[in-house]
Amino acid sequence: MVARNSITIRPSGNALSDSDVDGITASAIATQGTNMILVDLRGIDETSTAALVKLILLRGRLQKAGRDLCIAGLQGQAEALYQIYRMMNVLPRVNSCIIFD
Repeated sequence: MVARNSITIRPSGNALSDSDVDGITASAIATQGTNMILVDLRGIDETSTAALVKLILLRGRLQKAGRDLCIAGLQGQAEALYQIYRMMNVLPRVNSCIIFD
């Protein structure tokens, strides 16, 4: 994926819930004119499967609009869920996205 511009969204706290992803979704949708949404999960140690699924759904919604989403900074239990459910094909990490600002 090649993007001309990007925005980084960093959720607060050390856990990512599905309601946190609702806030990320609102921010991503509000940033019209931005091709790439980077969700920085540094500091997030725990998440739910529901939160990761909502990020996948958000990515699909953005892709239909010609945009995309990548994640960065997975660690702890959040990293383990990502690996267990093999989400790398549907929720790419920033190192697999090419971004030009």
